[in-house]
Amino acid sequence: MSTERDWESIPNAQILPGAPVQAEQGEGRKLLAQLNALDEAAANRAAPGASSQQYFGHDHAFEGGAPIIRGLCWAADGGHTPIKIFDPIAVGTIASGLGWMNASPGLNANANQSYLVAIRYRAIGCDWHLQFNSGPEQVLSIMKEKDIPVWVQFTGRIPQVDWLGLGGLVAEPLVEQERIDECKLEIFAILVWETYQQSQPKTGLIDLVPQPSGETIYSYPNAVLDSELVANDAPVDVYTVTSAMMRANALYEFITDRAAPGASSQRIIGHDHYSAGNGGRSVPMGCVYSARTYVTTAPLWAVHTHSQNVWYYWDTDKGAGRRTTAASTPAGTATTDPMFLTYVTYDFTSSGNPPTSAPYVVGYVYFRHAAKPTQTIEVRLYHINTGSHSAIATGNGVSDETLFIPQIPCTAGVINRYAIEVRCTSTNNVDVDLMGLSLFEIGESDGTNRTYEASNGDTPLAVPSDLERR
Repeated sequence: MSTERDWESIPNAQILPGAPVQAEQGEGRKLLAQLNALDEAAANRAAPGASSQQYFGHDHAFEGGAPIIRGLCWAADGGHTPIKIFDPIAVGTIASGLGWMNASPGLNANANQSYLVAIRYRAIGCDWHLQFNSGPEQVLSIMKEKDIPVWVQFTGRIPQVDWLGLGGLVAEPLVEQERIDECKLEIFAILVWETYQQSQPKTGLIDLVPQPSGETIYSYPNAVLDSELVANDAPVDVYTVTSAMMRANALYEFITDRAAPGASSQRIIGHDHYSAGNGGRSVPMGCVYSARTYVTTAPLWAVHTHSQNVWYYWDTDKGAGRRTTAASTPAGTATTDPMFLTYVTYDFTSSGNPPTSAPYVVGYVYFRHAAKPTQTIEVRLYHINTGSHSAIATGNGVSDETLFIPQIPCTAGVINRYAIEVRCTSTNNVDVDLMGLSLFEIGESDGTNRTYEASNGDTPLAVPSDLERR
């Protein structure tokens, strides 16, 4: 069939109260052409009755829709071993490249968009200035040589390049030349995220939220288009057609985040998949943290379980592993020193201890306990933000194990701070070395291990059988 691509508005004379709109005059065909374009923009397929697709499907990069936030773009964590040391011989700035990292289309086109960056460091001898990708300078305060490394978070600019860009640090010791030999900056971990807070949608537009009649761009929200009348070239109520065309324009802008065809400006805010109130189901960001060491003599973290059936924190000093009680409450002062940080999607805030339903995070942990390889080891994550725990993962009594940890607590909109706890249920005095850890937001088609809430709807997007392309 031929394709209608006429986007002219309905003549004012035909939208007077009570005036009929005749399909043979072209208005019904224009309306169906608009709906066809919406179908193709939303689903990236040919509209019903068409032999080929003519309009771009939206992709949240180049052809409409807000950018997709991809979460963790770059990560390196050496545990208790520095991954980068700034050891200057003269005052002034020191530049150090990190490597390639993702720069999502739509974000990289805007010079004001920023990464969220977290670094674990120890600054010795003096204060330091640190920048990531020409972002704001961060002051790192002086510490003692034996102090536990601390985390700091700040921002850095997203490279304005296609897909991948180089990331780098610039450090500067804040000291006079005579004391430069005393200064050293040790970097133990660097994490870089794209976040929804760093990627704000357009402002000054109307939210596409249902409201009572007359209060939205819909104008007539309860009107129903009878497609059989249009197909038979029968007269159609003017209010129905006017309302339907308004809806089609609004939906086009909502889907593609651009002005509707024939419009001089955009009125409706485009949908995204990360910020509350602008529509679209959450898109899991995938990996939100990852670290691994392959050196058996230098694990990421280590612990010595002095007693049986007692929880301990994995720590950088396995001879003085922090202990928790059997009641799952940290003994003494609860740890405020996180082992690692992560960031989750905007609505990934869990409830329960541990969470019993989505949303939550899942993870894999790899550890070794070669000295007593037949002992049963249990592992869980402690969410410092809320004081809650993940579900417990139980080992199989072998020296090298990778365990799946489900139902990990998380909080949206903030940096999530975690420690990892371990206990041996079969004996005491076991050295356990943590070699690797990865955390994920995931969504599987059959719902297995899905970490986000499902849609309220119950019918998949499909081609209507009764809609003919005109």
